Amino acid sequence: MQDEQPLDEMAETKPKSNRRLRLAIGGVTAAYVILVILETEHKVSRLRDDGFDGFVIESTRNHAYFPLIGAMLGAALAIGLVRLIKKLMAGAD
Repeated sequence: MQDEQPLDEMAETKPKSNRRLRLAIGGVTAAYVILVILETEHKVSRLRDDGFDGFVIESTRNHAYFPLIGAMLGAALAIGLVRLIKKLMAGAD
């Protein structure tokens, strides 16, 4: 029980920014997005080679890209809300 630090001391010892981790997560995310785009365009080229055109190709792209865009917007919204809540909680003290 004597080893426990008060909350103020713990806040001071916590690193303020973990830039390497953020860069690594950003790199993995960018690589995943590029992979999804490449896979989708490969599917589209195979569909074109098989004689499909128009609706089938647009549908294939829509089913790949819309969830990806939705996930990115959802993540950005969640990050923004968490930052706002942290700011409000810090102001309440």
